[in-house]
Amino acid sequence: MKKLITPFVLLVAFASLAGAKGFLDDIGSAFGRGADRLLGSMPTPLKGKEYDMVLKQYWEWSSASDDFENHNFKKLGEMRLSYCKKGLPDACDDYGEDFAIGLYSKRDASDAKKYIEYAIKNTKYEGFREYYKLTLDIADELAKYPDEEVVKVINSKFRAYASDCKDNIGVKDACAIALVYSTMLPTDMLGLTKKDYYEVVLSGLAALDLKRNGEAESKIFKFLADVFKIEELSKKLSQNEMDEVNALLGSIGSKHESKMQADIYRDDSKNIVIDSVYKLMWEDGADIFEGNWDKAKRYCENLNFAGYSDWRLPSKDEFLRIPNKNKNNVFKNTEEQYLWSSTKHPKSSSFSFVSKIKYAWDSDNYGGANDRNFVRCVRNY
Repeated sequence: MKKLITPFVLLVAFASLAGAKGFLDDIGSAFGRGADRLLGSMPTPLKGKEYDMVLKQYWEWSSASDDFENHNFKKLGEMRLSYCKKGLPDACDDYGEDFAIGLYSKRDASDAKKYIEYAIKNTKYEGFREYYKLTLDIADELAKYPDEEVVKVINSKFRAYASDCKDNIGVKDACAIALVYSTMLPTDMLGLTKKDYYEVVLSGLAALDLKRNGEAESKIFKFLADVFKIEELSKKLSQNEMDEVNALLGSIGSKHESKMQADIYRDDSKNIVIDSVYKLMWEDGADIFEGNWDKAKRYCENLNFAGYSDWRLPSKDEFLRIPNKNKNNVFKNTEEQYLWSSTKHPKSSSFSFVSKIKYAWDSDNYGGANDRNFVRCVRNY
């Protein structure tokens, strides 16, 4: 989803019914292209466990990535397209939507329609399906405007529908339409801060739509209910299921795209691992440093390896991105050791996330600052 919508926001939205009426008054005071590589034909849509696993991976990447808010649109488009090629309809909607906007693609109404209709047809989530239908309607509307006016039009339409939502006038789905418009641009391009967007705008639209249409008819309620389902799915998938589905994924997509260079590979001459999607370089030498967190951090900051000196501790999110792309066991010198990350525990800075390369989805492991763990440094390239 374009902006991450968390269960916390859903709870805030549903708890905000009494005070939601004035949220637009708060808004008043708060208030590249190059990735368009089209598929020759649409991929076979994922089903069953394959769908669940890839959606979980896509969701985790979307949750961790700041590319949208930081205007890294080309990288964002490449990642969305890579998941779309695997047959994930929800990524195809995100990718196709930009053909109506033009942040990283050349605007093309027919391509927008192709990808979004594919998502409508193949998503397993009814709340998302309703969201995608609104997206398709908006794409048709935006096609009426020239490139230079699109951002201005999205802003104008968002505010107009949000106003109708607040005043309980206009079309029945005014709140949901305002929500979809609001997710099409980074918050700064809407003239908002992230805090304003999540705590005021999103929560207000959700609460007002629920009050206006009830659970049975509220499209925002249905959409956010599906968000809850995906969060629960991430918790329920067992390690064995992930291994099984990852093996199945190896054969997906070959009919729909030419073979591409592996997105993660090892340079044996330098003992490094290259992640060409996230533009990361991992240290993978024969010697591996062991020490407490402070020493691990200093080790990476002072490391001169493979001709580079800008190494650092990897974040939790960077660890979590590895399993899907470690099919060929490209890390040769990283065994079953726990490795330090730069990410502190949310409730105690005395603990930091630790992970094993092979089992990096085990996202609840934290080590004390004085524990001895191993280190694999990373750098951007």
